Amino acid sequence: MDTQRQIQVSDDILGVISLATRGAGICQTYDFIARPLMASGLLREILPHTRGRTRPFSLIYAPHKGLSSASEALIRFMQQVTD
Repeated sequence: MDTQRQIQVSDDILGVISLATRGAGICQTYDFIARPLMASGLLREILPHTRGRTRPFSLIYAPHKGLSSASEALIRFMQQVTD
């Protein structure tokens, strides 16, 4: 019996999802990617108590460039959601 296991870590989201749905391992990914695959039965959540938490992020832009109206709308929306 081989007691040594090979462990690999990857940040290729689509690659690890593809491997997990084929039974080649487990993966950690975003809810919006995993949710439909779990609903269809292709994936099953394990270790739910180890779920991640929301990470802070920044909206940044080059100050010498004018913002598009779509960018301004996104910034206003994100400010409302986070307040």
